[in-house]
Amino acid sequence: MKAGIRARRLFALSLLALPLTGWTQLVLSPSASADPVRRTTTIVSMGDSYAAGEGSPGPGRTWQDPLCHRSSNSALNLGINALRAASPFADPYVQLNVTCGGAKIDVTDGASGGILSPQRNFASDPNAERPAQIDQVEQWWNDNQLGIDVLTIGAGGNDAGFENLVRACGVPWNLDSCDGFMQDDLDAGLAAMRGHWAELIKAIQGDGQGGSRRLHAPVRDIYVTIYPDPTSKLVNGQRAYCDRQPLTDPVMGSVTGRESQWLSTVAVAGMNQVVRDVVNDANHQARDVYPAWHVIEPPDWSNHGWCAAQPWTNTYLRSQSIQGDEWGTAHPNLAGYSALGSEIQGALYYLNNGVRDASIRTTISAAHSNLPLQILAPGQGMPVMQGGPLDYEQFTFHASGTTVQVRSERSGKCLVNDPARPPFEPGAGIVLGDCASPSSRWDARPAPYGAWVFTRGFRMCWDIWLATTAWSAPLIQYPCHFANNQRWWI
Repeated sequence: MKAGIRARRLFALSLLALPLTGWTQLVLSPSASADPVRRTTTIVSMGDSYAAGEGSPGPGRTWQDPLCHRSSNSALNLGINALRAASPFADPYVQLNVTCGGAKIDVTDGASGGILSPQRNFASDPNAERPAQIDQVEQWWNDNQLGIDVLTIGAGGNDAGFENLVRACGVPWNLDSCDGFMQDDLDAGLAAMRGHWAELIKAIQGDGQGGSRRLHAPVRDIYVTIYPDPTSKLVNGQRAYCDRQPLTDPVMGSVTGRESQWLSTVAVAGMNQVVRDVVNDANHQARDVYPAWHVIEPPDWSNHGWCAAQPWTNTYLRSQSIQGDEWGTAHPNLAGYSALGSEIQGALYYLNNGVRDASIRTTISAAHSNLPLQILAPGQGMPVMQGGPLDYEQFTFHASGTTVQVRSERSGKCLVNDPARPPFEPGAGIVLGDCASPSSRWDARPAPYGAWVFTRGFRMCWDIWLATTAWSAPLIQYPCHFANNQRWWI
């Protein structure tokens, strides 16, 4: 990791007509500054009711999408709005949100799906149907050709059957504890959830053999949100599971302490562990492209369960009061989504970073090898290559219109693609060249942990061929796949 990266305006993309279907949500934040040297960040979101914001509708019980109960108060919207507000330069954010309450990742029996298969049987309109969320995103990318800086996914609970578990535990005066008669259902649900997540991962990044991939948009980083545990409060500083509390609630007031503990330690913990496992698998399995997968953990919910004095989770009666129906039961309220949104903002805060000021000389090292770039001589057309630990070149970054130039301090020349090769030819070398050349202009985009990606319109990225760690390996341009040999420390 490199410290001390200063925020600086880089570039913006002009967004003209952005075709959208009637059920997607797109937000384009306008800039507060006339300075044209800014970037546009694209965030796309897929997921279920927890991602959509069920349980916390907008003012007047309004929804951005009434069929999906997609809310302006979702954690995603609150977190991204906070990012916009914190941007030192009011950089515009494009947000495509296709999350939908009730969505599953996939189904195998032709029932209602969500992310990988069409969703139907909505509570408010049983005859309505929505295309698979991944197909909505793919169509949007085909229409607009915008690379995706961040893809967020929050899903799996419906595949695991979590709603059915809560309903079973909330049956009034049930003589049998749900942890006994629902365990087999949970085991089957967790197995289905794991299998559906494996399908989704392949649909996004392929299987390493050129198959299975359904999302062809270039995606840099994927953030998966996991579920908060809404089952407890603190009593004298110790965690106490909700035990038939609040007693007046016809559903949550029937859940015993034993059942709450089972929901917490077996059901919620089991679902979240599945997500952690599949994210780890996604980062290490054979694939066709290499987005980096991350998990966003929820904040501490131990004193904010449905029975707490300051709950972050709705009961049945609170759901009826807040949104006029039962579907917000066991979902976060506005306070809960605000807490989750803060975690999202924290995880994505790097999106507001800027490259070093033009007055600061710096090295550039490939993330896969930690070896710096070097240039053997300062002449025109000299190739840029991966050097040894002590063989390095110093560079400065210069904003130029809507892009950035990378200039060798020793020669005063800029990094350009080889003028003897076509502008977007895969494998073309990057060499020293004239700073007046159009090919000297690159998109510089911040990545997690202080890394950067240098692209040309998300089509070509800086790349060390085959991720070799050999000294003198050439710096080339190559179709963006975002593995570590296309990420850079500066």
